[in-house]
Amino acid sequence: MGPTLIAPQSRGFIALRSADPEDAPLIQPCYLREPADLEVLQAGMTLAREIAAQKAFDPFRGPPHPRQAEVRSPAEIAAYIRQHAQTLYHPAGTCSMGQVVDEHLKVYGCENLYVVDASVMPGVVRGNTNIPTLMLAERAADLLLGV
Repeated sequence: MGPTLIAPQSRGFIALRSADPEDAPLIQPCYLREPADLEVLQAGMTLAREIAAQKAFDPFRGPPHPRQAEVRSPAEIAAYIRQHAQTLYHPAGTCSMGQVVDEHLKVYGCENLYVVDASVMPGVVRGNTNIPTLMLAERAADLLLGV
């Protein structure tokens, strides 16, 4: 079982590291910055353990993972999550519509520069970003063609 934070409140950022286009961007995801995110994952981990401990799982349950065996108290669970949690999202929102691009997906202050991907979404969708991104691409095609 893998408790998952579907609607994170924490927000990270991407920024230019310098004016040199060869420099990699500064990427700071800010995972678990909002206390509510950690609380949800702690509750999820506790519930997953309770479910896995049920008699119905006896034939399938192996020994606890070595990294989790001694993790018991809320503080230990929080520390474990901070150390081992990882993202599985398709990050979104770095060129958020209304802030970086307009309703036509054109970057503010730039000529003939458009962004058409999940980065224009204002937040993380509660599912795979593939279909919403395809919808954005279809709409962008119509906008660029003047349809």
